[in-house]
Amino acid sequence: MGLNIKKFRAVVGSFTLIVILIVSGLAMPGVWATYRGVSLVVDTVSGSPGDDVYVAVSLVGNPGVAGFSLLVKFDCRVLTPLYVMQNPWLGGEVFISNVNRKMIVENYHYYHYYYYYHSYHYYYEWGDMLQLDYYHDFVDIGLSSMTVVWAASANVTTEKLFSICFKINDSALVGSTYISLAVTDLMDASRSSFFADISNGTVYIFPVTVWGNVTGTGYLHVGDLVRLAQYVAGIPGYELMGDSLYVADVDRDGRVTVSDIILVAQYLAVTGDVVLGVLQ
Repeated sequence: MGLNIKKFRAVVGSFTLIVILIVSGLAMPGVWATYRGVSLVVDTVSGSPGDDVYVAVSLVGNPGVAGFSLLVKFDCRVLTPLYVMQNPWLGGEVFISNVNRKMIVENYHYYHYYYYYHSYHYYYEWGDMLQLDYYHDFVDIGLSSMTVVWAASANVTTEKLFSICFKINDSALVGSTYISLAVTDLMDASRSSFFADISNGTVYIFPVTVWGNVTGTGYLHVGDLVRLAQYVAGIPGYELMGDSLYVADVDRDGRVTVSDIILVAQYLAVTGDVVLGVLQ
C-alpha cells in the first residue's frame, strides 16, 4: 500500500510539473524558433581606390523578422564607412547605426560653414557639439566595426534590409577585402530568436583607370594626346594594344577615333566640364 502511495505521488508530481511547463510556455514569449533556408547575405562589389561602393545586406528566405542587431566588421585600413541606408520597404519603428551618428557630425561641419559664410543662424553649431565629440572618439580609435539595430511592432518579410556606403581608401592596395557579419540578435514578433546562415561579402579593388593615359604613366598628359593622334593616323610602330587600347576609347563608343582625341585635348585644356570614360 505504501508503495502505491509513492507511485501515486510520483505520478501526480510529474503531471503537475508538465502542467506548469505547458502553462509557462503559453504565458511566456517563445525563446527560440526554427526556420529552414534562412541566410544573411552581404553583397560582393568592386571598385577602385577613392570610389564609393554600396554593400547591401539581405535576409534571404526571411520567415518574418521584427528586430535585429547586427555587427558588421571590415578592415578600416581599406574601407571607411560613410553611412547606412535602410531599405524603405523594411519599415519598422527604429533604425539606427553608430555610423550614421558619424555622418551627422560630418553634416555639422558643412552646415556650420554654410551658415557662417552666409551670416544666417548659428544654432546648428551648438546643436551638434555632442555628436562632434562622438565623432572624434571614432577618429582616434579607427572604426573597424559597426552596429546596425532595427525593430518593428510586427513581422516584416522584406529580404533586403539595408545598404552600407563605404569609401575605398585612397591608400588601398589592389586586391580584395572581406566584410563579415555577426548576429547579436535576430527575432520575430513573438521575440523568439532564430538562426540564419551567414554569407560574408567581398570588396574587390582594381587599379584606378586613367582614361586616355595610353603611355601608362598613371596620369594624363600631352604625350598621351600625341600618342592617340599617332594611332588614329595609322603611323607604323604606334599601334595600341591591351590596356592602352582600352583606355584610349575615352568616349566609350567601342572605337578609337578623332572624337577621343578631341575629348582628351579638351580635358587637358580644361575647357568646360569634360568627363572621360563615360558614353558621350
